Parts: sequence; structure tokens; C-alpha cells
Amino acid sequence: MPNRKNTLTEWVELYTDDLFNRAIFKTSNEEVAKDLVQDTFLVASGKNHNFRGQSSPKTWLMGILRYKIIDHYRQKIKDPKLHIDSDTDSFFDLNFKWKNDQAPKTWSSDDEHLLDNEDFMKILQLCMDELPEKWNICVKSKYLLNKK
Repeated sequence: MPNRKNTLTEWVELYTDDLFNRAIFKTSNEEVAKDLVQDTFLVASGKNHNFRGQSSPKTWLMGILRYKIIDHYRQKIKDPKLHIDSDTDSFFDLNFKWKNDQAPKTWSSDDEHLLDNEDFMKILQLCMDELPEKWNICVKSKYLLNKK
């Protein structure tokens, strides 16, 4: 019987990147993806005695990850609170409302379209850079590519 600890260590080395890529594809969030991969290996370490070799280890781990992703979205549905990270705490109060001094200001656009305003476009680009790639592409396609 192979040493299960060594096997799990090998699996971590071999399959972490593939699991992470799958998790990031499904969640569009790097931190969540890292947590899901870590949870996958924790489950695998406790249940690797159940792995019978009827599939590849990667397939078995992907199956565990699949259920971890499902659990992640179930939890989001059960607890739909907006999770604000420490980078944005200074903008919102405990009820997730803008703090008075942090609320967005009105852009002065007397004679020009906002998309022609250089300052506005810089801020918009910074915001869009924070979006997941798929959302970024959608926003650009919808609002910016056909700008006239």
C-alpha cells in the first residue's frame, strides 16, 4: 500500500494549478478560488482512503472541487450579504450605504459627453480594471466600443 501522505503531497504538486484554474473559471475570484482548492485538498486528505483508483486522482479531486464550488454558491444564496473587503471599508457604513463624505460626486459635464471627459475615463478605467475579465469585456463591448 502506498504511503498516503506522500501521495497527497504529490497530488498537491501535480494538480494545484489545474484545480485553481477551474475554480477561478467558476468563481472569477482569486481568493475564493484559492480557498476552494485548499478545501478540496483538506477533504482529500481526510478521505484519501476512499480513493480506489477507479478514476485518475485529478478526476477525483475535480469532483471534490465541484462540490466545494456548489457549496460556495449555496452559501452565497443563503447569506446574500454584501461582503466588503478592507479596501472598501472606508467608503461604506455598516449598512452598506455610502458614507456622506465618500459618496461619488457629480461629474460636471456642461458641454461634453462623460466618455469624452479625460478625468472620468481614467476613473472609469481604474474601476473596470477591478472587474472580472468576462464582466470587463461585456462592459467594454456594450458601452465603450461603439462610442460616438
